Amino acid sequence: MPHNTERDAELQTVLNLLMPIRRQRLSRSERQQRQEEQQLIRIAEQQRRHQQQVEALRQASQTQRDQFARDTQGQCQTLENLKKNLAAEQRLLGEIATETQQVQATQQQHRDQQRQVDHARDATRQCQKAVEKLEYLLTLPQEHV
Repeated sequence: MPHNTERDAELQTVLNLLMPIRRQRLSRSERQQRQEEQQLIRIAEQQRRHQQQVEALRQASQTQRDQFARDTQGQCQTLENLKKNLAAEQRLLGEIATETQQVQATQQQHRDQQRQVDHARDATRQCQKAVEKLEYLLTLPQEHV
């Protein structure tokens, strides 16, 4: 019986030494998870802004085409005027293409960041389980006393 009591006391000491370490790991893991989640939100906002910019540019391009059609309907246009309007339309189409690429890039960033968030959540769950196991083990010797 004294051997078991001695062993229980040693186990209790080891568990008491481990608990602050496990709690610190949990705290660090939770902090990392929050940072990853905040980054995911920032990427989603950036993605939304790029998508809104694409829509605004598309609308501007359509408005510009409609305006040109109204202004020139039934009229002969000089080559210079046609080139000027073509250049303006090509510039807008280039901006649309650039913003569309930004949308695609942020979509990929969002997918990558979501994986990071999922990984951080898993790590936090594992740390939480480790703390809960230690808490449980710390209660066992007290119940046998």
